[in-house]
Amino acid sequence: MLNKEPGNLPDKYVLPGDEIGISEEYLPGRNVIDLDGKLFSLAYGKVQKDDVRLVMSVRTGKEKMRPRMGELVFGQVVKDDRGSQTVRVGAYADREGHLHEIDFTGIIRQPRGHGEERMPPIKVGDYVRAKIIREGDFPELGVLAPNLGVIMALCSNCRTLLVKSSSGLKCPNCDNMEQRKTAKDYGIVLLPNEKGE
Repeated sequence: MLNKEPGNLPDKYVLPGDEIGISEEYLPGRNVIDLDGKLFSLAYGKVQKDDVRLVMSVRTGKEKMRPRMGELVFGQVVKDDRGSQTVRVGAYADREGHLHEIDFTGIIRQPRGHGEERMPPIKVGDYVRAKIIREGDFPELGVLAPNLGVIMALCSNCRTLLVKSSSGLKCPNCDNMEQRKTAKDYGIVLLPNEKGE
C-alpha cells in the first residue's frame, strides 16, 4: 500500500489499498470500494474518473479490448427478441483491417418501417458482420450498409449452409428459400484489408 494522497497519484496508477478519492465526490466503480466515506483501489491499474456519472474506477491491464465506434465486428446471433437480435461477438477489425479476438455481446435493432421499408430478417444462428454504431455495456450494431449483414446462414429446415441466388438464399439440400439481410460478399467473407469493407 503506497498511502498516496488523493489527487497526487503519480501518472494516476495505483496499487490495491491505495486511497483514490472520497465518496462525497464520486461513487465507487469497477475495482473500487467505499470504506467509511473513502474510496480505495482493489487492483493495480489506472484511475479513471467519469465526471458525468460521477463514478471512479480502476482500469487494469487485464481488461478486454473493446472496439470503437465505426469499427467492424464479426459474431453469431444467439437470441431474437421482438425486432432486436443479440449477437455474441468473437472478433473485430481495427481501422487498419487487422482482426482481433474479443468476447462481448451486442444488439442489432430492427429499423422501424413497414412493408418494403423493413429490413430483411436476421435469424438466430446467423453469422454477421456489423459496425459499432453506439458504444456502451451492450454496444448497438448496425447492418444496413451493403457490406454489412449476414455472411453465413443455415437452412431453417435441415441446417445445410444456404447459398446465394437471384431471389434470396437457397438450400442446396432441400430447395428451401429464405430471405436475409445479407452482406454483399455473403459466402465469400472478405476481410476488411481484402476490400471486404
